[in-house]
Amino acid sequence: MSETTNTNNLTSTEDISTLKKDDLTNKEEINDASNSLHAQIEIARINYESGLQIVKMLFLAHGGAIVALLAFFSNVWNKGLNQSVLQLFASSMYSFGYGIFFTVMCTFFAYMTNILQSFSLSNKKIIIPILAMFLFGALSVIAFVVGLNQSYNAIKLQFS
Repeated sequence: MSETTNTNNLTSTEDISTLKKDDLTNKEEINDASNSLHAQIEIARINYESGLQIVKMLFLAHGGAIVALLAFFSNVWNKGLNQSVLQLFASSMYSFGYGIFFTVMCTFFAYMTNILQSFSLSNKKIIIPILAMFLFGALSVIAFVVGLNQSYNAIKLQFS
């Protein structure tokens, strides 16, 4: 009988060491998954912050351009500038205004993307606001370049 008990103890001891190894493996898997989740959260935070900085930059660039043009208009309004020069400056101000609108729309779709991601909806539903966000961001940059080009053409027309 003592041999049977001894055999049972050995089996139990082997089972315990196997269980401890399994527990260690599970803990390592849990730690790996936790580290992976923390890395994904950190990457998402970095992407969010980068996007936020880009949107702030677009607001500042368009708004600053409009304020600069308004200051220019107030300074030269009664100094006899060519009408076509003033029209070019006015159209560049419209371009900067459209750029602000596109930036607002980009911000709106970024917000919608964050809301949809927080609800953990499928990627198919999130792709539309993401594409709209990129589209409006690109249109904002294009509007800024068009506004700069129009302002440049107005200055070139005035001083040539």
